[in-house]
Amino acid sequence: MLKLRCAGWALAVAVTILPGTALAQVLDWPGVFDPLTVHHLNIQTVLADCTTPDPTTWPLVQQDTTFLLEVPALFWADGETPICVSLRQKSNTPLGPPADPKVSLKLDINELVSGQRWHNLRKLSLENGDDDNTATEGIAWQMFREVADHGSGPANFLPGLASWVTLAVNGTEYGIYVNVEQRDKSYLQNRNIYTAGFSWLYKQGDDFDTVVPTASDPNAGTDSATHLTLGYLPFAPTTCSTPASPAFEDELEALIDMDVMLTQGAVEEFISDLDLLFTNSKNFFFADWNAPISRKRFYFPWDLDSPFTDVTRSIYGGGSQTEYEQRLLGDTITPGPFQDRYNQIMRNLLYGPFQATRLTTLVTDMEAVISAPLKLDPNNGIGPGEEVDDFFNGLRQHMLDRWANVQAQVTCASGDT
Repeated sequence: MLKLRCAGWALAVAVTILPGTALAQVLDWPGVFDPLTVHHLNIQTVLADCTTPDPTTWPLVQQDTTFLLEVPALFWADGETPICVSLRQKSNTPLGPPADPKVSLKLDINELVSGQRWHNLRKLSLENGDDDNTATEGIAWQMFREVADHGSGPANFLPGLASWVTLAVNGTEYGIYVNVEQRDKSYLQNRNIYTAGFSWLYKQGDDFDTVVPTASDPNAGTDSATHLTLGYLPFAPTTCSTPASPAFEDELEALIDMDVMLTQGAVEEFISDLDLLFTNSKNFFFADWNAPISRKRFYFPWDLDSPFTDVTRSIYGGGSQTEYEQRLLGDTITPGPFQDRYNQIMRNLLYGPFQATRLTTLVTDMEAVISAPLKLDPNNGIGPGEEVDDFFNGLRQHMLDRWANVQAQVTCASGDT
């Protein structure tokens, strides 16, 4: 199965990568996203029979600039029986030599085999770390997870999971990837919060364009009641007036789990990723439900590939504020309607899951897991040997410096002594 025809291919150059831990005995979701284990995944491109090897289609995927070319492939983790999946390149910047680049990949588990799942997942999203590196992206995901699993985050703070994998395609190793949980219907189903006909899943990309979730849903092509109601800034590009206080706050409280939204914003501002919900009005998902489901909208992040950029950035938005920062948080001179609550959430993070010693320990724990495969990956975005060691030392220092800076900002804004 080739959905598009492309030209050009090149031979692969082998890279030695440490083998991963077999998944055969790993529990299904969420065990497949254990951040303390590097699993080794395998892909073999095949003909349409999903049996006969066909290495000629892999270079076509690598060189595809439309990100629409899909090819059949066998897929398995070490110790598993291969399954037939659909493979394509994700929108990304390829790393490494142009003839044989390391690219981000999307695997559709159930497209060619209806109903097929891999550890309760329907899709896999393998990120090559092109905007920075796989280490920063994966550690950023773990910081969200720390809040959800061990912090003071609200019950519906469900940011998604991620883990580390190394990948071989047609027998050639391509280094370390971040395996990020796909945001789809399975994401809701695995958390027991999906109801057919009453659930919506929206994706916010580079602008205000959104997509309703899965085409097989009975509600496909429609919008949730919440989405229709919030037809004003910062939620939609419209000439409709944003309600004035207190109607604005009352409507958001009624329709949105604001603790979830503000917690997500606080984590984003702490890690100073300048491309997310609060920091750039993009790269997030949100889920809505219609009556009789009484659950409020909640948000969750996506595409955490630009974190840890600025130790001193304002937690209320640096430079030009986004609509979310401006309308919800305000600034240190004119506080917004949700700033006090946001400040308290940030304090809870600083003295809970984001305590300085806990963050440096998190970096050290991740270093123990991924340092070796990073050093063996020539396309790791960091460099070889000592440069990897220096990276982790620098990230530990960044965590300490950022904690002190954010703590000072919250203290000043809150009038604490």
